Amino acid sequence: MAEVFADVECDLGEIGGDDGVDESTMSDTGDEQRNKPNDLHKHPPKRSHAQVEARNMTLQIIKTVVCISIILQSSNERCNYLQGLLGIFFHSTSVPQKVIDVLAHAGLSMSITSIHNAIHSMSKEIAANIKQGIQSLKVSFAYDNFDINFKTLEPTIGHRSTFVSATSATSLPLVGVDNPDMLRCSAALWATDSHNPAPSTTAVEINEFDMLKHHINDTYSRPKPGEHISPRLTAFAWHV
Repeated sequence: MAEVFADVECDLGEIGGDDGVDESTMSDTGDEQRNKPNDLHKHPPKRSHAQVEARNMTLQIIKTVVCISIILQSSNERCNYLQGLLGIFFHSTSVPQKVIDVLAHAGLSMSITSIHNAIHSMSKEIAANIKQGIQSLKVSFAYDNFDINFKTLEPTIGHRSTFVSATSATSLPLVGVDNPDMLRCSAALWATDSHNPAPSTTAVEINEFDMLKHHINDTYSRPKPGEHISPRLTAFAWHV
């Protein structure tokens, strides 16, 4: 630790964002910035003594946690919290198996078999949660079409590339719905549906010309007195 804190002027920009950027470098206009693309390399941003010391402390803590995690796993294979997180991360970023094997031997990751078992276990748990949410009727669905082209390195007549077109369904929980009976409206809708051969309730007939009254009396799309844009454009501007 004495060696780490002695070198407080080292550059540890990879730990996080650069909060010590000199504001004078950000005051140039866009044209001036384009004319000086290498200014930040010639004059690196200055960091205060406290920032460098804090980043050294952060790096020391990270190294200490990694070392303790490796030692714990070597004594008990169930103490693999860090290795499990890194293993899932390596799987999600498609790290080659040979690289994962090396990191697993170094104590920085789980084995390939353990990673696959963890993915399978989490997939079963997520599927159970989705089924439970769907049965509660507090979930809506969003469908999307996607195409996958499985290309073959050396296609032949018997081994060709395949193109798959599929549809995915994403379950979206309905936040704020406490009583699922409020969502049981299919019977009420079918009772007034025009395709129902025996409707129990007379459907309300809507004349498209009656909708013109809503456009005539529309105040949402018209500017208020003394204002330049309408409330609708104001809402759009706020979202943008």
